[in-house]
Amino acid sequence: MTDKKRIFFVFGNMGKSFPGLVSIINCLPPCYEITAQIGYHDAIKYPLCNVNNVYDFLSNEDYLRVIKESDIVAGHAGVGFISDCLRHEKMPAVMARLSRYGEHNNDHQTDFVTRYKHDNIFAVLTRELDSKKVVAILEDVSGAKPHRSYITDLSKIKKKIINDINSFLKK
Repeated sequence: MTDKKRIFFVFGNMGKSFPGLVSIINCLPPCYEITAQIGYHDAIKYPLCNVNNVYDFLSNEDYLRVIKESDIVAGHAGVGFISDCLRHEKMPAVMARLSRYGEHNNDHQTDFVTRYKHDNIFAVLTRELDSKKVVAILEDVSGAKPHRSYITDLSKIKKKIINDINSFLKK
């Protein structure tokens, strides 16, 4: 048994690498037990340091179990990932995949983060942060509970998010 805090990083299933999240992981001191579900990320081109367990994809059961068992959950700013965290009363730290780095086809995750960052359902990680600030953000979400109303009525937030996305797409 380790005394290290357990962090679970989720890259998503976009089909592209995520060098931004790699930079976050690689700046962490070796005082964490890190598990990463990297999806289609190219770990040869963008290698991970200090990661204890790396999976392309976990089964849904194992994925949800690791979310529940982790002290800290962090990953891409996808609605499904954030919803999974909220459902298990975890406040994730999220990073938007950016099209200019080839991480996504567009920047809708940035729009999503900008729209909901003040709703106390996640913390935001960006490339500009130094390692001390990254650690501070991750420590802040460790054990933090997201705003209660979002946990108790996920259908309401999902409808709100879908309506916001549809409104954005109609512009």
